[in-house]
Amino acid sequence: IAKLKELGLKIKLDTNGSNPRMIKFLIDHNLVDYIAMDIKSGLSGYSKASGKLNPPLNYIKETIKILKSSEIEYEFRTTLVKELHNANDILEIGILLLDTDKIYLQRFVDHGTCLKEGLHEVDIETAKFYQKIHRFFHNKKHGEHKTPHVKTRFGRVASNYDLHAMAGGLPLPAITAPNIRLSSKRRREVC
Repeated sequence: IAKLKELGLKIKLDTNGSNPRMIKFLIDHNLVDYIAMDIKSGLSGYSKASGKLNPPLNYIKETIKILKSSEIEYEFRTTLVKELHNANDILEIGILLLDTDKIYLQRFVDHGTCLKEGLHEVDIETAKFYQKIHRFFHNKKHGEHKTPHVKTRFGRVASNYDLHAMAGGLPLPAITAPNIRLSSKRRREVC
């Protein structure tokens, strides 16, 4: 990586967050310009979503903390899979990523090359529902003085404020967040 940086190239790192010491080293030595970290699920669903019996949750939380406290540009992203995510998972992700600048939610697309069969993308109505929850959650937590730069790629996330109310069918309050939008440009396969 150092050789590439010497050539003047910009370096983007995609990570699952399982090696916080390496992430800190790369940031401290200015060896990366941008980091994108996959958040597989909320902490209680991480094992199922990651396919690991004992995922390194402490390392994942530490990597999130490192990124949030660094000066480097970063994003967090979750690929939504119908069989792996529900509103509670999305709520946990929202809490886990509180006070972050960039969060991307993208719908899973099966291109026939997954190691595990039977996974499906979330439908558009579910994606819109999660998006509303996500907007409300982050606007409420950040307050009016700080609106996060949150984009959803055909996605959604949940709120601890009105999740109960929504489950009871009560309407969400009006939400205005011009920097949050749906996009179908990027959908990822999770394998």
